[in-house]
Amino acid sequence: MNLSEEQKTSMMQAGYSLKSIELFEKKVNYGKMENPDIFTYQIGSCGDIVFLYVVLGKKNVIEDIKFSYVGCPALAASCSALTQLVMGKKITHAIVDGDDVLNYLGGLPDDHYHCPVLASETMTKLVNLFNNMTKLTEEEHKLYKHFCGLTGGELEQSNTIQCDSCPYVKKCENDHIIVKN
Repeated sequence: MNLSEEQKTSMMQAGYSLKSIELFEKKVNYGKMENPDIFTYQIGSCGDIVFLYVVLGKKNVIEDIKFSYVGCPALAASCSALTQLVMGKKITHAIVDGDDVLNYLGGLPDDHYHCPVLASETMTKLVNLFNNMTKLTEEEHKLYKHFCGLTGGELEQSNTIQCDSCPYVKKCENDHIIVKN
């Protein structure tokens, strides 16, 4: 979306910072994901909705994060800011509060301070979902032998799958693959 100079001036006069206008205009990390590792949404008291999609990499680091939303420019900017704040962090360390998001933005109109809070609450919900995902049961675990450090050709030769592809392993703190015995 390209805003005119007049629109940007009006937004600044309303209390939007240049950074919040830029994030709204460019929609940084906006979009849906086909196959996220974790997805959630949150409906705010004002009726706005935030959707978060996350792909995790090695050691559960946020490799990619996208958002979609139903709401105002302040919510779009807040979600973009949130994604920039948590990108590259381990999912378990990706909780930020609304003030962190607002400070990153550098300002929003007073009547839109609930937007960074909604964005941060949605991220907290997503982290909590991750923390509550189940691991292998003890019986299921006996069926799988874990090998740490195998990559590339070794994976192909040993007929294995990566943890994030396993239907049983939902969260792994180590970089490893599994082999069914």
